[in-house]
Amino acid sequence: MSVFKLNKENRNYVVWEIYDTIKLLSNKKVLFKVWLEGSIPDIVSSYTDLFCVFFDDLNFEYFVSNDSNQLRFNFELKRELELLITYYRAYNKQEYHDKWMDDKILEDEEFDKVIAQANKVVELWKKDEEAKKYIKLE
Repeated sequence: MSVFKLNKENRNYVVWEIYDTIKLLSNKKVLFKVWLEGSIPDIVSSYTDLFCVFFDDLNFEYFVSNDSNQLRFNFELKRELELLITYYRAYNKQEYHDKWMDDKILEDEEFDKVIAQANKVVELWKKDEEAKKYIKLE
């Protein structure tokens, strides 16, 4: 569903949630604390949960393909958001024995590519004049 079907307050919140989820994904130390230690409450608690939040709850692919255009995000940011989807989906399709074990995921060099791409998106989001309107003061 498009964020434009929401009232402005809810739309702003959903876009902020998308940014915040990407920011979470970009920080391996925080992922470790959340997924393995459980030391940060009320945050997505596993790889599986994060994947579901992105692609089900936040409808991330639709947002990138459609809403980011209407929000006038710049081309470079949109391209890197699309790459994040590509890397995340490619990682999710890998099949190996310990795939869904969060500790193994965080040790996997292939998952580091997803984290690096999320980092790139966070940095570009902060620089994009339109996108940075949806970052809560930190």
